[in-house]
Amino acid sequence: MAAELKPMRVRPAMRYIAMWVTPVLLLIASWQIWDAIEARRLERALAPILGPPVPTRIRAAGSDEGAGRYYAAASILAVSLAPRERIQSAPGAPIVDAATAIRDVLARGGTPAKDALDAAARQIEEGASVFALVSRASTLPFEGFSPGTDFNYRFSGLLTINHLAGLEAMTLAMNGQGDPAAHALIDRLRSLRAFAEQWSVDQMVRAQQVQEIATDVGIVVARAHVPEDRLTELDRALSEAYTADAFERAIREGALWWQQELRSIWEGRESRGYSVFGPFLRPLLRHHAVIQLQTSSDALAAARLRWPDRISAMNRIPERRTLVPEVFRYVAASRHVTVLRDETVLMAEAVAATRCARLIIAIERLRATRGTLPQKLSDVVSTDDEQALDPFTGKPLLYSHNDDGYLVYSVGRDLKDEGGKLADLPRGRLPGTLPAPDVGVRVQRLGPASSRLAQP
Repeated sequence: MAAELKPMRVRPAMRYIAMWVTPVLLLIASWQIWDAIEARRLERALAPILGPPVPTRIRAAGSDEGAGRYYAAASILAVSLAPRERIQSAPGAPIVDAATAIRDVLARGGTPAKDALDAAARQIEEGASVFALVSRASTLPFEGFSPGTDFNYRFSGLLTINHLAGLEAMTLAMNGQGDPAAHALIDRLRSLRAFAEQWSVDQMVRAQQVQEIATDVGIVVARAHVPEDRLTELDRALSEAYTADAFERAIREGALWWQQELRSIWEGRESRGYSVFGPFLRPLLRHHAVIQLQTSSDALAAARLRWPDRISAMNRIPERRTLVPEVFRYVAASRHVTVLRDETVLMAEAVAATRCARLIIAIERLRATRGTLPQKLSDVVSTDDEQALDPFTGKPLLYSHNDDGYLVYSVGRDLKDEGGKLADLPRGRLPGTLPAPDVGVRVQRLGPASSRLAQP
């Protein structure tokens, strides 16, 4: 009888290894398949953000012949100056820097306290070299900072530059020097080019600076005579503060920057320590990059619309949610829509402020010719002119006047006309973090009757 064939027996050790290795291999294979899928999705999501190719020019370190090197030098010098002095104008009053204390009083037609003026004089004297560098930079084109000068404290330096320039403009206006005061405002407006477009905080701070400059325009024309040619130059600088495609560029550059930041993590090149686990989390990070890019693509479409349709379209962008956990909060995609909406409102406030300031210049030109204020804005500019429209409503900006002065304003984010009740810029906080009833520019004349038009 033939021997019976017995099935081959797998050694227990081999069977044990197979039981553990097979699930691991399946998991790795699934992870790789997910990664490939997300890579394809990322490629499709990135296409509308990139747009047409833009030629770039590679510059060697130190080869910048434009404004960049002057802004870099001015920022370094500004950071090295003494810290800002804090002022308390009266017992119980808020403790603020000299520029804020002086601006609040001048905007109401009053006279700043002596300690605030003394602090301003000291800071202006220290910043003389900063003013010279910024003035030189204003005459040159700005194409970014040369490699090696993009240092991490440039942001603080730019803020100090704007702080000093505001003090200089207001001090010159109080001394009746309208021409150099307006020139200081022009230099300050042009220095805003140096703020990066891809970072949200730069955009928020830029919006705050624009609103302060618009307020200072009202202060300067109320306190001093500005020659016609300088008014023309100031009007041009205000028109360049926000171009028609400014927000579109900011969204695109911000989206590309965040995508590159995520990519540096999953490729293990990020410097914050996140890159240790980045390569293992690549499909997860790509997944969230896709969500950010899709949201940015919708925001780009909204940014191409006119005001106020831009705000409405931005509010309609869906909040994309996913079951995939967000490992690194600083690159979280879930809050991207909220950030974009906040930036839209902040830009609308800044655009409203620049339009009000430009109308102030138009009113001053008419007043210089006729000797009286216009009865309505349509006497100055056509109501069909986009520069005369409120970005929040699409309707003409509002105008009020009396013997003390006049005011041009927007209804602001709450869409309610508060009669020109302007809120102070938040002290120590970014613009938009506190409610502002209206947004505008006030020209407050000096005199005993000034309290009637002044804010409460």
